[in-house]
Amino acid sequence: MHHMVDSDNVLHLLEKEHSADGRVAFVPRLALKGLWPQQGRYREVHNHWKAVARVASINLISAEETSRSMAKSSKYKIFVLDVQERKVGEEIGEDESLLADLGKWRIQIRRELDDLFQPPKGVPPPGEHDFRIHTDPSAKVPHPQPYRMTQSERAEFEVQIRKLLANRWVTDSHSHYAAPINFMKKPDATLRMCVDYRGLNKITAKDRYPLPYIEDLLDKLHGALVFTKLDLASGYHQVRVHPDDCHKTGFIAPDGFHEYKVIPFGLANAPAAFMRMMHKILHPHRRNAIVYLDDILIFSKTLAEHKAHVEGVLRALRNARLRLSESKYVFGTLETSFVGFRVNRYGIHGRKHL
Repeated sequence: MHHMVDSDNVLHLLEKEHSADGRVAFVPRLALKGLWPQQGRYREVHNHWKAVARVASINLISAEETSRSMAKSSKYKIFVLDVQERKVGEEIGEDESLLADLGKWRIQIRRELDDLFQPPKGVPPPGEHDFRIHTDPSAKVPHPQPYRMTQSERAEFEVQIRKLLANRWVTDSHSHYAAPINFMKKPDATLRMCVDYRGLNKITAKDRYPLPYIEDLLDKLHGALVFTKLDLASGYHQVRVHPDDCHKTGFIAPDGFHEYKVIPFGLANAPAAFMRMMHKILHPHRRNAIVYLDDILIFSKTLAEHKAHVEGVLRALRNARLRLSESKYVFGTLETSFVGFRVNRYGIHGRKHL
């Protein structure tokens, strides 16, 4: 019989094995650390393993349930895990030359692929990943009136539209389609310009390509020791809108009428199309890299193999003409964050531990 016990903030999966002399041993197969009972992810993982337990005839009990059972009867046996932690970096071994070599490699790979970290500008060349907007031909074309703006919003609009025009990501429009714009306040009190594409999205045929489950991505990190995190710079704006559909992205303001030549934020099918593109680009590296939209995490069990994994992913991104954020990359680290979770060799830690 398999047993799975979660104690404190560690969820353990124990597998029953028989030795050559017939003795029974319970071997730990999985440990998820940093999952606290008050967190939604704890309950989600706990419920997931309950479902697995039912199918595999596994007994799943919590530390609290164990305590209650022991108080009622003394016939139960207790299995204790001795979990020993070492300092981060100790698992690499005593050869400090490996760490020194990693530092040299970081500098070398950054220098060799410097073009990957240049800010993206202009419209990407035509390709298989051109973004299409398929609308219902019988539907009424959306063209509401522009929203009113405050003086501060007008000033911010001028700043942002100049940047978009300078990068050639937008151009003047004479489209029958028009979407109004509004502004959302960021946590740092600055304004984000948002195009209200709800009218266009309503008549757009939906792309059903799925976004990956975060839990499935994190499961792949089991046993990983060293990580590299990458983030695309203005990811959506690195994907070209097909020329036949640019007019559908038209957006209107009291002082201008423009349309996008790259994917803007707010379109219904943008996440699905972007995810499809990233999956196709990184498909050869799927065993050692996970991606969620424009966030990429490369993981390996040794420093030596990590170099090859990272270089392979970077060259795939270069071949796809994608650019990376200069401020968000981390090469060859023993601990980093990914989609809100902190990851290291000890496991996956929730937002409370960031």
